Amino acid sequence: MRGLCRIGCGCILEYESHKFSDDFEYLLPKDLDNKPHHCVLFTIVNKVAREGLEMQDMNVIYQAAKKKLDIRYEKFEQLIDSSIADSGYEILGPSEIWHMMGMLRYGRLYELIQGHQLEITNRTLPFLKYRQYLPSQDESIQLREKKDEFSLTKKNIKLKDDKSLLPNEMCNAIPVILPTDNGYQLEYLGFYYELMTKFEDAKKCYDLQYQFTEEPELLEKSDELEKKIKKRNKFQKSMDDLKLEDAQKEVKHEEVNLKKYVTELFSNDFREI
Repeated sequence: MRGLCRIGCGCILEYESHKFSDDFEYLLPKDLDNKPHHCVLFTIVNKVAREGLEMQDMNVIYQAAKKKLDIRYEKFEQLIDSSIADSGYEILGPSEIWHMMGMLRYGRLYELIQGHQLEITNRTLPFLKYRQYLPSQDESIQLREKKDEFSLTKKNIKLKDDKSLLPNEMCNAIPVILPTDNGYQLEYLGFYYELMTKFEDAKKCYDLQYQFTEEPELLEKSDELEKKIKKRNKFQKSMDDLKLEDAQKEVKHEEVNLKKYVTELFSNDFREI
């Protein structure tokens, strides 16, 4: 399926459709030469935001990136200006990633994954790193090292300066361990699917991400999930092949052993057990 880049660079792309078991459709953006599309607008937004460039420098940047753009300068300037002024909202779109661990705490996994899928549909960013917006693993380690500076209560975490850290705030400080630790959209989606034991869908996420960034950690995670799939399928097949009389025999055997254990546990010296 062909269409314009959803980020706004104006390039015509070939969107490769990939369906998941829950009917979610991921559209992998590729240039017409079948190479992954890395939208140049992200590099420019980060450069301008990081170096604090003035808008009069935009024409120089535009000319340097012109071969990778198919929009006029006026449109380019408008996109960059609005993104910088609104913390990247125009290009990056809104993100609910900060609420992830808090939502998991309340078992809102289905709601979480649907919100993430909607975000991916609106802004498919297979190369964008979310990790830069999240607390790093080192920060969490530092928090644990400073545990003498706070105390736990039933409703919150009490800090020494009389400020309280609510449970959800604490949850949001917990880093999510991902294969590359870069936090791509597909990595988070794979993380959610694995929590739901949808291993095939999770594996597909890491395989698709590998097409873009070719990081070996993604293949390692894919292989790990493949082993989980085979182990689960082997167990399911053994259950399908199990006859009722064999199952009753195994249950009876375990029941007898359990009774023997309980008898020994309460009739003799516990330390011997």
